[in-house]
Amino acid sequence: MDHIGAKPRYAVIVRLPRAIEVRIEDAYLSMLGTTRPIMGYHITLLGPFYIVDHCEAITTERVQAVCRRSTPFTIRLQGLGTFAEQDNNVVYVRIADPSPLAALHNALLRATEDVIVAQNERYREWTAERYMPHVTVGLGMTDNELSEFLRGSFRFEIDATLEVTRLWLVEQRPNGPWQYVGEYPLGEQIGDFEPTWESNEQA
Repeated sequence: MDHIGAKPRYAVIVRLPRAIEVRIEDAYLSMLGTTRPIMGYHITLLGPFYIVDHCEAITTERVQAVCRRSTPFTIRLQGLGTFAEQDNNVVYVRIADPSPLAALHNALLRATEDVIVAQNERYREWTAERYMPHVTVGLGMTDNELSEFLRGSFRFEIDATLEVTRLWLVEQRPNGPWQYVGEYPLGEQIGDFEPTWESNEQA
C-alpha cells in the first residue's frame, strides 16, 4: 500500500451510552492526566487500521456480515486497570467478562485480515496477539500523573452494565478528527446508515 501515512485510518468500536459516559466523567475527568476521546468513551473491537487500496466496500460488507451473524449481549464495566510504561501509562475501565467482546473481535479479525493493515506493529500485536477490551480514561500519563490518579481514584468505583446492540465504524482522515461513518446493528439485516466512500473521498 503506497503512502499509507496519508490514508484515512479506521476502527470498529462499541459506543458507551451517554449515561455511563457521564458517570466516568464525573468520577475521573477532573483528575490530572485523564482524557475524554473526541468520539466519546468507547471499546475498540478492531484497529486502528488502514484499508487496502480499493477494498473499502468489501471491508464494510464483511464487518456488516459479522454483525448480522452476532446477537446482542450484555457486558459489565467494573474497576480500573493500567497498562504501565515509563511516562507513557494508560488507565482504563475493566470489562468484567471480556469473552463476548473477544469472540466478536476474533470474528472481525478473521473476516478482514486480508483487506486491512494494522496502523503499526504495536497495534498489530495488541490486535492480533494480546487483545484485551477496555475503556481508556487516561492516555500517555507520566509516572507522576499515574501515581496521583491512583491515589485519588480509590474514592470512585465504576460498576455499570450495558447491552451491546450495534458496532460503529469510525474514520480519521490525516490531521482530522475521528468521525462516525458506519453503524451496524447486531443480528439485523441492514444498518441505520452505511459509509459513503465516494462522498468522503471528495470531502
